[in-house]
Amino acid sequence: MIDEAGRTLSRGEKRIGIRPQEARVLRALMDVRPGRVLRADLIAAMARGAGPDETAVYAQERDYAQLSVVMHRLRNRIADFGLVIDTEYGVGHAVIDVGSAAAALAYYAQSPQAGPRPSISAAARRLAHQAEAAA
Repeated sequence: MIDEAGRTLSRGEKRIGIRPQEARVLRALMDVRPGRVLRADLIAAMARGAGPDETAVYAQERDYAQLSVVMHRLRNRIADFGLVIDTEYGVGHAVIDVGSAAAALAYYAQSPQAGPRPSISAAARRLAHQAEAAA
């Protein structure tokens, strides 16, 4: 569940802080699940509802580079919930529920997506190692 006012993301008992622009992008992705969202639509979502302090920033930096930063941070945050952001070039982005933080880490490790891999949290790495040890 995304709480934009409280700037939190929760699933079950787990809760993490989330930045306003991350919340808007995640909301846009979740609203069309299991569909995909184009980058241009995510940029529009990032700017939608921006407060007065954020509006000036988006007016100058509403481009792919800013969205890339937000997507990188968002991938790191939602991986602990077992969620990943899948990119299909030319088609768009989608949120996929892979079930666990360890599965999210494995997804990103094997994903053919271009560009740098997100740095998954230490907790996700620990879970992945525990799963390997148990297997």
